Amino acid sequence: MKPNFAKLPESYETLRRAAKSLLKGVRLSESEAMEIWNQVSGGAEPTPAKLAEVQHAIAKHYGFATWAALKISYLAQTARLTPLDEWARQIVKKLHGEGWERPQPKRAGSMIPLRPELANHSPLGAVLCSDLDALKRFNPAPDGKYEVDLLCVACALPGLSEEQTPRATACAQWLLDRGFAVNRTSGAPMFEGVPMPPLYYAAGVANSPELTAELLARGAEPNDNESLYHSMEFADTRCTGLLLKAGAEPFSMVIFRALDFADPARIHVLLDHGADPNARGHDQSPMHWGLKSKCPLEVFRLLLEAGADPTSQDGHGNSARELAIWLHRNDVVDLIDQHQGASKEPTRSKEEAYVLAVMNGRPAHRPTEPLSGKAVHVLPMLARHGDLVAVRRLLEAGWPADASEPSLGTALNHAAFSGDPEMAKLLLDFGANWAEKNAYGGDAWGSIYWASRNLGADAGVGRHVEVARVFLEAGSPVPDVVDASEEVEEFLDAWLAEHPDWPRAELS
Repeated sequence: MKPNFAKLPESYETLRRAAKSLLKGVRLSESEAMEIWNQVSGGAEPTPAKLAEVQHAIAKHYGFATWAALKISYLAQTARLTPLDEWARQIVKKLHGEGWERPQPKRAGSMIPLRPELANHSPLGAVLCSDLDALKRFNPAPDGKYEVDLLCVACALPGLSEEQTPRATACAQWLLDRGFAVNRTSGAPMFEGVPMPPLYYAAGVANSPELTAELLARGAEPNDNESLYHSMEFADTRCTGLLLKAGAEPFSMVIFRALDFADPARIHVLLDHGADPNARGHDQSPMHWGLKSKCPLEVFRLLLEAGADPTSQDGHGNSARELAIWLHRNDVVDLIDQHQGASKEPTRSKEEAYVLAVMNGRPAHRPTEPLSGKAVHVLPMLARHGDLVAVRRLLEAGWPADASEPSLGTALNHAAFSGDPEMAKLLLDFGANWAEKNAYGGDAWGSIYWASRNLGADAGVGRHVEVARVFLEAGSPVPDVVDASEEVEEFLDAWLAEHPDWPRAELS
């Protein structure tokens, strides 16, 4: 029995399944499905070939301009039907993050207006709505028992919008004046069982210099191992500077996090406050990590001027200069040579000379011995760097497509994580497989899922839908559990509707 579109279903999932069922019936030319399609489309639309065409016609049938607009209406309906306490919990989960999921303040901010009555429902609702008058009416006690610390929630809210920032800041300051503790912890970002204080939410989630300064002035502990680290995720370094001036220790992983964003300003502020340019992390130095993160030359100049040792080796025995050569960063090679006063190339082994020749498209004789781990490691390193030409040359010369390196795993996992469909297709063409493990034990689909949910375009090229398409066009099954961004989930949903017999597989 085909779905009846006489009235709008109660749930979005029901409507989504109905659209897929209708497409399947139309493709099979079932008379009942064709009759329903003519009713839904008004008889004016051609027979649909894609799920998006069916969805668009259904949306218009119900008076919506687009399927996206229809979906938003369901979100509002879901919000109305969800008990207020539960809706507040869902907002806090998006605001603070949970488990391995990063905070998503924008998503939380889109959920708050859907239930404006939250402000008068509870102290937490008043804080989420940044309604100071309502908060004062509740007059919550600082030593009261709350499901989530109110000050931690208030400190995560500035920055959601220009209109809400001053109201959220005022609520946080009122809670401080009321006596809420500056070092009480709440929530569990990234790792379960590691609750964080208000300072983390002010500096590492909201990036609010005003609240960061206020909390520090009232005795917040700057060395909580998270506030400084996550403050590096913002181009505005004022929170970082405040934390460092208050005594936050720039431990080794902080500079590596800053290098992820390839921003000289973030490196400058850390080095000015004593960060170690020779810190070790991921079995390498900041010079190595900066090269892998595609940092501009100014970053390496800052590191060298602060005392970075370019001869320090990574876990595969590469100095920073050698790694720069592998990654075609001649500007960094020249800078290191100027710094060291080097006048000639170092003596290279036959294998190293061979690798460089292959990468640069020069004729070369392969050594008789099997490639060492150091040589094999070059492939995923170049894939992470997005060097399509060099990766192709290595693959054509016989490099294993599933070559792995410690920070993320195989070359295909790097392409999946970064959202680089061209690199993914090249690797799959040479025998890479979606089931290859990343450094966290998952597979390449898992890399797509997590990066699309948590990083989006910030992960690099950021075209995770296109990487998923490349995987499927190469014959990969669709994982049984789909847990990606909305865009990736919608793409996979449409693919399965258009390919109903497509194989499924368990996601590791």
